[in-house]
Amino acid sequence: MSRPSLQDASAIPLGPSIADASQTSALFQTEDAIADGLRRREKKERQLGDPIELPTKILCMTLAPRASPRHLIIEHRADGMCAQTGKTAKIYKGHAGPVTSVAAFYRYAETAPGVREKKELLLSGSWDKTLCLWDAQTKEPLLTLRGHTDFIKAIALGKDHLAGGQDGHPTTAYSVSADGTARRWSLETGACLAVYENEHRGQIESVTVTVGPDPTLDEAQAATAAIREWLWTAGTDGTVRCWDIDTGRCVATLSGHATSIFAVHASTSDGSGSDLWTASADKTARRWDLATCSEDTSLEHPAAVRSVHTVGPYVVTGCRDEHVRVFDVASGQLVATLEGHFDEIMSIAAHNGVLYTASLDSTIRRWPIADIASGKYAQSDAAAPAGEEEAAAPRDSLLTEEEERELAELLGDSDADE
Repeated sequence: MSRPSLQDASAIPLGPSIADASQTSALFQTEDAIADGLRRREKKERQLGDPIELPTKILCMTLAPRASPRHLIIEHRADGMCAQTGKTAKIYKGHAGPVTSVAAFYRYAETAPGVREKKELLLSGSWDKTLCLWDAQTKEPLLTLRGHTDFIKAIALGKDHLAGGQDGHPTTAYSVSADGTARRWSLETGACLAVYENEHRGQIESVTVTVGPDPTLDEAQAATAAIREWLWTAGTDGTVRCWDIDTGRCVATLSGHATSIFAVHASTSDGSGSDLWTASADKTARRWDLATCSEDTSLEHPAAVRSVHTVGPYVVTGCRDEHVRVFDVASGQLVATLEGHFDEIMSIAAHNGVLYTASLDSTIRRWPIADIASGKYAQSDAAAPAGEEEAAAPRDSLLTEEEERELAELLGDSDADE
């Protein structure tokens, strides 16, 4: 029997239209994957939470410090967006990889002899291992901060200005990285002022800053101790570490989570609160009393908890099961379950009576806090979507599971755009 020639190869049957790109995605999907896609499409069409839709997945969000806040939404760039209209106002381009964190603040600058103006600045951290300081109005990059040897996972502004810093604005910032270190930076010169290392066993995922007495002192000693700035970092080893910013020494460790901590959050924006909240892959959000460095509340979830934020009497969590949950801090009781997102919730913020939630589903959703308080969203907790897996133990890999998921999704988006 003669073989088909190369010229006849096009006549050889190749199966059910494999060459037809429009059918390829469905061809290689399982029934569960197809059903999950339909479920997400139905949730998207419901438009709950007055969604603002973006063309890219949202890795982080912050609100600029002004009466009319802007979201800063990140993928390979930073977008400045009006919270009320949802329209993009500015795009900041320069990073060579996905931007994972952003912060906004003001600084006074001399624009003419004897004339000083209040300027808005942005600080962003990226998978390209750098931080960038931007002029928010001109979009000009002012400084590039280099020193980390792996992805930057989170940043936080220093609180030095609260103790008499220059013009009442932050002069320092902190970053944490997959390289297992935290760094302190000058926002005036871009110099690295300190490195905090050799304590976490693995990557550092999140960072926050508090202002208060030494957390290792007892109540009597703390009452007369100096008020200082303290650095708190959370990592894949399931611990939160407290650092003396001057000596670089780890002075306290918060232990209790079974696996990776994705977020650590100070309960007040000025860092003067008496507790911290953490969100973990072990399906819990926990509150830690800074006076005793011990856990006093644990809130159970049906899936990994990705983000946490406090607003008034509530603590709000974002979960991998796509739901935002609102708990009463005093009682620990679930007050509301906000269903609208169709992917995990990466970031939560609040301003002027509105709760903002940002997700990998490429939307920011807006929830009036008055509606939450009135019981509009009150309901029994919902189960996780079908196929939700148990929280995984730490793995021996160059990337964490979260990074592999994010990278795969980002590359998927890039392929779709080509």
